[in-house]
Amino acid sequence: MMQGRVKTARPALALKETKFENDRLARLGVEAMSFSYLFKRTTVRALSLPERVHFYMLMFIIRGRGRHTVDCHTSPISAGSLILVRPGQVQQWDVESRYAAEVVMFDPIALQPANLTLAGLSRLGDCPAFMRVPRGNVAGVLSDIKAMKTEIRRFADDELDAALIQHMLMALMSRVTRWGTRAARKRGDVRRDQDAYRLFLRILEMQFRKEHRVYFYARRLGYSASTLNRACVIAEGRSAKSIIDQRIALEAQRLLIHSRASCAQISHHLGFSESTNFAKFFFRVVGKKPDAFRS
Repeated sequence: MMQGRVKTARPALALKETKFENDRLARLGVEAMSFSYLFKRTTVRALSLPERVHFYMLMFIIRGRGRHTVDCHTSPISAGSLILVRPGQVQQWDVESRYAAEVVMFDPIALQPANLTLAGLSRLGDCPAFMRVPRGNVAGVLSDIKAMKTEIRRFADDELDAALIQHMLMALMSRVTRWGTRAARKRGDVRRDQDAYRLFLRILEMQFRKEHRVYFYARRLGYSASTLNRACVIAEGRSAKSIIDQRIALEAQRLLIHSRASCAQISHHLGFSESTNFAKFFFRVVGKKPDAFRS
Protein backbone atom coordinates (compact mmCIF):
# COMPACT_ATOMS: atom_id res chain seq x y z
CA MET A 1 0.00 0.00 0.00
CA MET A 2 1.28 3.48 -0.84
CA GLN A 3 0.53 5.70 2.08
CA GLY A 4 2.23 8.85 3.34
CA ARG A 5 3.17 9.01 6.98
CA VAL A 6 1.08 11.80 8.49
CA LYS A 7 2.31 13.57 11.61
CA THR A 8 0.03 15.63 13.81
CA ALA A 9 2.48 18.55 14.04
CA ARG A 10 3.86 19.26 10.60
CA PRO A 11 6.27 22.04 9.67
CA ALA A 12 4.50 24.99 8.06
CA LEU A 13 5.93 24.27 4.61
CA ALA A 14 5.41 20.52 4.79
CA LEU A 15 3.06 18.71 2.46
CA LYS A 16 2.12 15.09 2.92
CA GLU A 17 4.62 13.15 0.81
CA THR A 18 3.24 9.88 -0.57
CA LYS A 19 5.68 7.33 -1.95
CA PHE A 20 5.39 3.84 -3.37
CA GLU A 21 5.55 1.66 -0.25
CA ASN A 22 4.66 -1.99 -0.53
CA ASP A 23 7.24 -4.54 0.60
CA ARG A 24 5.70 -7.39 -1.41
CA LEU A 25 5.61 -5.35 -4.60
CA ALA A 26 8.80 -3.30 -4.13
CA ARG A 27 10.62 -5.17 -6.90
CA LEU A 28 7.65 -4.80 -9.24
CA GLY A 29 6.84 -1.17 -8.52
CA VAL A 30 3.19 -1.52 -9.59
CA GLU A 31 0.01 -1.76 -7.55
CA ALA A 32 -3.65 -1.79 -8.62
CA MET A 33 -6.77 -1.69 -6.48
CA SER A 34 -10.32 -0.44 -6.35
CA PHE A 35 -10.97 2.98 -4.85
CA SER A 36 -13.17 1.36 -2.20
CA TYR A 37 -10.25 -0.87 -1.15
CA LEU A 38 -7.96 2.16 -0.97
CA PHE A 39 -10.55 3.96 1.14
CA LYS A 40 -10.70 1.04 3.61
CA ARG A 41 -6.91 0.82 3.97
CA THR A 42 -6.49 4.35 5.29
CA THR A 43 -8.35 6.93 7.37
CA VAL A 44 -10.68 9.62 6.07
CA ARG A 45 -8.38 12.27 7.56
CA ALA A 46 -5.28 10.87 5.87
CA LEU A 47 -7.05 10.53 2.54
CA SER A 48 -8.46 14.05 2.69
CA LEU A 49 -5.07 15.72 3.12
CA PRO A 50 -3.43 17.17 0.01
CA GLU A 51 -0.44 15.02 -0.99
CA ARG A 52 2.56 15.33 -3.24
CA VAL A 53 2.92 11.96 -4.98
CA HIS A 54 6.22 10.39 -6.00
CA PHE A 55 4.76 7.94 -8.51
CA TYR A 56 2.31 7.86 -11.41
CA MET A 57 -1.34 7.33 -10.54
CA LEU A 58 -4.07 6.46 -13.01
CA MET A 59 -7.69 6.39 -11.83
CA PHE A 60 -10.53 5.20 -14.06
CA ILE A 61 -14.08 6.06 -12.92
CA ILE A 62 -16.53 3.19 -13.42
CA ARG A 63 -19.74 4.70 -12.05
CA GLY A 64 -20.97 7.52 -9.86
CA ARG A 65 -19.89 11.15 -9.75
CA GLY A 66 -17.49 13.25 -7.77
CA ARG A 67 -14.53 15.55 -8.14
CA HIS A 68 -10.78 15.43 -7.83
CA THR A 69 -8.07 18.07 -7.51
CA VAL A 70 -4.67 18.05 -9.23
CA ASP A 71 -2.33 21.02 -8.82
CA CYS A 72 -5.01 23.50 -7.76
CA HIS A 73 -7.41 22.46 -10.52
CA THR A 74 -10.60 20.73 -9.37
CA SER A 75 -12.56 18.87 -12.02
CA PRO A 76 -15.87 16.98 -11.93
CA ILE A 77 -15.50 13.27 -12.66
CA SER A 78 -18.01 10.65 -13.73
CA ALA A 79 -18.16 7.25 -15.44
CA GLY A 80 -15.55 7.18 -18.19
CA SER A 81 -13.31 9.82 -16.62
CA LEU A 82 -9.60 9.11 -16.48
CA ILE A 83 -7.28 10.94 -14.08
CA LEU A 84 -3.52 10.96 -14.57
CA VAL A 85 -1.31 12.25 -11.75
CA ARG A 86 2.45 12.50 -12.36
CA PRO A 87 5.34 12.41 -9.86
CA GLY A 88 5.74 15.74 -8.09
CA GLN A 89 2.14 16.84 -8.59
CA VAL A 90 -0.10 17.62 -5.63
CA GLN A 91 -3.49 15.94 -5.58
CA GLN A 92 -6.40 15.97 -3.16
CA TRP A 93 -9.18 13.43 -2.86
CA ASP A 94 -12.73 14.56 -2.21
CA VAL A 95 -13.80 12.13 0.50
CA GLU A 96 -17.42 13.28 0.18
CA SER A 97 -17.60 12.05 -3.42
CA ARG A 98 -19.32 8.77 -4.07
CA TYR A 99 -18.00 6.87 -7.05
CA ALA A 100 -16.53 3.51 -7.98
CA ALA A 101 -13.11 3.50 -9.61
CA GLU A 102 -10.06 1.42 -10.38
CA VAL A 103 -6.68 2.86 -9.36
CA VAL A 104 -3.26 1.95 -10.79
CA MET A 105 -0.13 3.34 -9.16
CA PHE A 106 3.40 2.74 -10.35
CA ASP A 107 6.94 3.94 -9.85
CA PRO A 108 8.52 5.23 -13.11
CA ILE A 109 11.23 2.59 -12.71
CA ALA A 110 8.57 -0.08 -13.22
CA LEU A 111 8.75 0.42 -16.98
CA GLN A 112 12.52 0.58 -17.31
CA PRO A 113 13.19 -3.19 -17.32
CA ALA A 114 10.95 -3.43 -20.38
CA ASN A 115 13.19 -0.94 -22.22
CA LEU A 116 10.04 0.92 -23.19
CA THR A 117 10.44 3.91 -20.90
CA LEU A 118 11.12 6.39 -23.69
CA ALA A 119 8.06 5.38 -25.68
CA GLY A 120 5.84 5.06 -22.64
CA LEU A 121 6.82 8.01 -20.49
CA SER A 122 8.42 10.71 -22.63
CA ARG A 123 5.01 11.85 -23.94
CA LEU A 124 3.07 11.49 -20.69
CA GLY A 125 4.00 15.08 -19.94
CA ASP A 126 1.82 16.12 -22.89
CA CYS A 127 -1.27 14.46 -21.39
CA PRO A 128 -3.80 16.47 -19.37
CA ALA A 129 -4.59 15.39 -15.82
CA PHE A 130 -8.27 14.90 -16.66
CA MET A 131 -9.38 12.95 -19.72
CA ARG A 132 -12.28 10.93 -21.06
CA VAL A 133 -11.86 7.36 -22.29
CA PRO A 134 -13.31 7.05 -25.81
CA ARG A 135 -16.69 5.35 -25.49
CA GLY A 136 -15.70 2.28 -27.48
CA ASN A 137 -12.68 1.66 -25.24
CA VAL A 138 -14.32 1.75 -21.80
CA ALA A 139 -14.86 -2.01 -21.51
CA GLY A 140 -11.33 -2.72 -22.77
CA VAL A 141 -9.69 -0.41 -20.21
CA LEU A 142 -11.64 -1.96 -17.36
CA SER A 143 -10.75 -5.46 -18.59
CA ASP A 144 -7.04 -4.55 -18.85
CA ILE A 145 -6.93 -3.15 -15.31
CA LYS A 146 -8.74 -6.14 -13.83
CA ALA A 147 -6.40 -8.54 -15.63
CA MET A 148 -3.43 -6.63 -14.24
CA LYS A 149 -4.90 -6.80 -10.73
CA THR A 150 -5.19 -10.57 -11.07
CA GLU A 151 -1.54 -10.92 -12.08
CA ILE A 152 -0.41 -8.62 -9.27
CA ARG A 153 -2.25 -10.77 -6.72
CA ARG A 154 -0.38 -13.80 -8.13
CA PHE A 155 3.00 -12.02 -8.17
CA ALA A 156 5.62 -14.15 -6.42
CA ASP A 157 8.70 -11.97 -6.93
CA ASP A 158 9.55 -13.82 -10.13
CA GLU A 159 11.23 -12.14 -13.12
CA LEU A 160 8.73 -13.55 -15.62
CA ASP A 161 5.81 -12.41 -13.45
CA ALA A 162 7.31 -8.92 -13.27
CA ALA A 163 7.92 -8.78 -17.04
CA LEU A 164 4.32 -9.80 -17.78
CA ILE A 165 2.83 -7.16 -15.46
CA GLN A 166 5.20 -4.46 -16.73
CA HIS A 167 4.19 -5.18 -20.32
CA MET A 168 0.50 -5.08 -19.36
CA LEU A 169 1.14 -1.72 -17.74
CA MET A 170 3.04 -0.51 -20.77
CA ALA A 171 0.15 -1.44 -23.07
CA LEU A 172 -2.34 0.40 -20.84
CA MET A 173 -0.19 3.52 -20.55
CA SER A 174 0.46 3.56 -24.30
CA ARG A 175 -3.28 3.78 -24.86
CA VAL A 176 -3.61 6.50 -22.25
CA THR A 177 -0.77 8.46 -23.81
CA ARG A 178 -2.37 8.16 -27.24
CA TRP A 179 -5.71 9.51 -25.96
CA GLY A 180 -4.00 12.22 -23.92
CA THR A 181 -1.83 13.53 -26.74
CA ARG A 182 -4.81 13.52 -29.11
CA ALA A 183 -6.77 15.58 -26.59
CA ALA A 184 -3.83 17.96 -26.21
CA ARG A 185 -3.46 18.22 -29.98
CA LYS A 186 -7.07 19.33 -30.28
CA ARG A 187 -6.28 22.11 -27.79
CA GLY A 188 -3.18 23.00 -29.79
CA ASP A 189 -0.72 22.55 -26.92
CA VAL A 190 1.21 19.39 -27.83
CA ARG A 191 4.91 19.89 -27.18
CA ARG A 192 7.36 18.87 -29.84
CA ASP A 193 9.97 16.36 -28.86
CA GLN A 194 13.06 18.52 -28.53
CA ASP A 195 16.12 17.42 -26.61
CA ALA A 196 17.05 20.94 -25.46
CA TYR A 197 13.54 21.66 -24.27
CA ARG A 198 13.09 18.40 -22.39
CA LEU A 199 16.52 18.62 -20.76
CA PHE A 200 15.68 22.16 -19.71
CA LEU A 201 12.47 20.96 -18.01
CA ARG A 202 14.40 18.23 -16.21
CA ILE A 203 17.00 20.65 -14.82
CA LEU A 204 14.34 23.24 -14.03
CA GLU A 205 12.50 20.73 -11.85
CA MET A 206 15.63 20.26 -9.75
CA GLN A 207 16.76 23.89 -9.55
CA PHE A 208 13.74 26.23 -9.78
CA ARG A 209 13.69 26.93 -6.04
CA LYS A 210 17.17 28.44 -6.21
CA GLU A 211 17.69 29.56 -9.79
CA HIS A 212 15.32 31.88 -11.64
CA ARG A 213 17.66 33.01 -14.45
CA VAL A 214 17.49 31.80 -18.05
CA TYR A 215 21.27 32.27 -18.29
CA PHE A 216 21.86 29.65 -15.57
CA TYR A 217 19.87 26.96 -17.38
CA ALA A 218 21.32 27.81 -20.79
CA ARG A 219 24.85 27.52 -19.39
CA ARG A 220 24.06 24.18 -17.72
CA LEU A 221 22.83 22.84 -21.05
CA GLY A 222 25.70 24.30 -23.05
CA TYR A 223 23.48 26.61 -25.08
CA SER A 224 23.14 30.33 -25.46
CA ALA A 225 20.11 31.97 -23.86
CA SER A 226 18.70 32.77 -27.30
CA THR A 227 19.00 29.11 -28.39
CA LEU A 228 17.20 27.91 -25.26
CA ASN A 229 14.49 30.53 -25.74
CA ARG A 230 14.02 29.47 -29.35
CA ALA A 231 13.66 25.80 -28.32
CA CYS A 232 11.04 26.73 -25.72
CA VAL A 233 9.06 28.88 -28.16
CA ILE A 234 9.06 26.08 -30.75
CA ALA A 235 8.06 23.46 -28.17
CA GLU A 236 5.58 25.41 -26.08
CA GLY A 237 4.97 28.78 -27.68
CA ARG A 238 6.51 30.77 -24.85
CA SER A 239 9.93 31.86 -23.65
CA ALA A 240 12.21 30.05 -21.23
CA LYS A 241 11.68 32.85 -18.71
CA SER A 242 7.92 32.40 -18.90
CA ILE A 243 8.29 28.65 -18.28
CA ILE A 244 10.56 29.28 -15.29
CA ASP A 245 8.11 31.81 -13.85
CA GLN A 246 5.14 29.48 -14.31
CA ARG A 247 6.95 26.63 -12.54
CA ILE A 248 7.81 28.86 -9.56
CA ALA A 249 4.25 30.19 -9.46
CA LEU A 250 2.82 26.65 -9.51
CA GLU A 251 4.90 25.68 -6.47
CA ALA A 252 3.85 28.90 -4.72
CA GLN A 253 0.19 28.10 -5.39
CA ARG A 254 0.63 24.58 -4.03
CA LEU A 255 2.14 25.91 -0.81
CA LEU A 256 -0.37 28.74 -0.41
CA ILE A 257 -3.28 26.34 -0.72
CA HIS A 258 -1.94 23.20 0.93
CA SER A 259 0.42 24.42 3.67
CA ARG A 260 0.33 26.73 6.67
CA ALA A 261 3.46 28.61 5.62
CA SER A 262 3.46 32.39 5.66
CA CYS A 263 4.15 34.37 2.50
CA ALA A 264 7.56 35.24 3.93
CA GLN A 265 8.38 31.55 4.46
CA ILE A 266 7.24 30.63 0.96
CA SER A 267 9.23 33.55 -0.45
CA HIS A 268 12.42 32.31 1.21
CA HIS A 269 11.72 28.70 0.20
CA LEU A 270 11.42 29.73 -3.44
CA GLY A 271 14.63 31.75 -3.52
CA PHE A 272 13.35 35.33 -3.26
CA SER A 273 15.51 37.77 -1.31
CA GLU A 274 12.51 39.77 -0.08
CA SER A 275 8.88 38.82 0.46
CA THR A 276 7.84 42.01 -1.34
CA ASN A 277 9.68 40.78 -4.45
CA PHE A 278 7.80 37.50 -4.18
CA ALA A 279 4.46 39.32 -3.84
CA LYS A 280 5.17 41.42 -6.94
CA PHE A 281 6.28 38.31 -8.87
CA PHE A 282 3.17 36.35 -7.85
CA PHE A 283 0.82 39.19 -8.82
CA ARG A 284 2.55 39.57 -12.20
CA VAL A 285 2.34 35.85 -13.04
CA VAL A 286 -0.90 34.76 -11.36
CA GLY A 287 -2.84 38.03 -11.40
CA LYS A 288 -3.63 38.03 -7.67
CA LYS A 289 -1.77 38.90 -4.51
CA PRO A 290 -0.63 35.81 -2.54
CA ASP A 291 -3.01 36.45 0.38
CA ALA A 292 -5.96 36.97 -1.96
CA PHE A 293 -5.13 33.77 -3.85
CA ARG A 294 -4.94 31.81 -0.58
CA SER A 295 -8.34 33.17 0.49
